[in-house]
Amino acid sequence: MNLIENSSNIVIAGFWNPRIFNPLWFNKLGIFDKDTIESEISITGSAITFKFKLEKTSLFVSNDKLIITPNSLNDFESAEEIIKKVIVALPHTPVSAIGFNFAFALEKD
Repeated sequence: MNLIENSSNIVIAGFWNPRIFNPLWFNKLGIFDKDTIESEISITGSAITFKFKLEKTSLFVSNDKLIITPNSLNDFESAEEIIKKVIVALPHTPVSAIGFNFAFALEKD
């Protein structure tokens, strides 16, 4: 059984405000210190989601979840640091669950 890179992530279910998540805010928190960041925005009806590609992780945020995906298994520590900074910065955000997801590939015998 082999762990599949880029398929493992950390999910924090709760009530998030995606509009808070932007490059200036990341700079303020010390999450990302560049002037530009690769991002995707999706708007469906009244729902808005953002996806940001950081140096060692990707971050997806919607109204009901925050997902941090490390670029490699060695980047889980960076993902955990981002989560700590976000939770400290947004202490009043209701969180209902935190999950660690890992994907494995089975080998045929």
